[in-house]
Formats: sequence, C-alpha cells, structure tokens
Amino acid sequence: MFGENIVLGNTECKVDTKGRIFLPKFSYSEKYDEIVFSVNDDNTILLNNLVCLKRRINELEKNISNESDERLIMSLNNKLESIYFSCISVSKVDRQRRLIIPMSIRTEHDISDSVILQGCGDHLKMFNSSESYENYKMMLKQL
Repeated sequence: MFGENIVLGNTECKVDTKGRIFLPKFSYSEKYDEIVFSVNDDNTILLNNLVCLKRRINELEKNISNESDERLIMSLNNKLESIYFSCISVSKVDRQRRLIIPMSIRTEHDISDSVILQGCGDHLKMFNSSESYENYKMMLKQL
C-alpha cells in the first residue's frame, strides 16, 4: 500500500464510464485501502493512503525513544492534519484495485478519459492530462 513504500514511476490510467481507474502496481495499493484526495498548493490532486499514515504515527508513538523520533511524529502529525484540512474526498480501493474518482473531482478538474499518476515518495499526484503533467515537470525544472 502506498505510503509505506517509496512510490516512483508514472503512468496513464484510463477512466471508465463510472469514473474508476486501475491503480498501477507501483502504487502498492491494496483492496479496501482508504485513499484521501486533496488539492496541493499548485492545484495538483494528491492521493494519500489514510490508513498507512495513521499506522506510521501509531507505530512511532509506541516506539518513541529519542528527540528525533518526537520530531518525526510531529512532522507526520502535521502532514496528516494538512491532509485532513485539504481533503476534498475519500474513496476506497475495490477488490480489483480500482479507485473511484468522485464526480465532483472529475468535474472540477476536467477529468474525462484518462489521468496520469505520478509516484512522489509516499503519495501519488494525479494530473488530468499529459499536457498538465508536462507543464508540472517544466515547472519543477525551473525551480
């Protein structure tokens, strides 16, 4: 399930008539994972595995041993809080590793036939077109 493993790679995913996409293998997603959709500052859609983030925090809290662990817990708590506040929807992965992109997100972000998923460490970024993905890559090169 993404969140515990480093997620790298990108792929185009077809959106079916019900708004579902098959999650790629590099996402490490499992059935019934809860995926939080949120909007980043650059207007990209982020996908985070909610259960995984909570599990990481709980494991760290149980095994806290020094000040750096405390800082890591605070960092994860801040990330989780940020995800909660920027959350626009939550969806569960089904038995076939499909994820429904809610209609409100498809409408607001002009998603129709396909999306591009980009692995970004412990989360995914979703782009509504190859053009928006290429624009994002160009923006990163300029930084």
